Amino acid sequence: MGGTVPLSEHEQRQLEQIEQALYADYPRFANAVRSSDPRVHYKRRVVEAALGHRRGAADLRHRV
Repeated sequence: MGGTVPLSEHEQRQLEQIEQALYADYPRFANAVRSSDPRVHYKRRVVEAALGHRRGAADLRHRV
């Protein structure tokens, strides 16, 4: 778990086309979510998950 799986040539081309379309259609959004350091995205997900967990636990306490 947590390993990387290489993309096939076809999948890599599709990904590149999707990325190009995203930059063409939504350049501000694409630049906002783009990061050269994947740790930035990982940290954001961890923080969001922790906050979601806390909120869910609080909601459950209030329902009981």
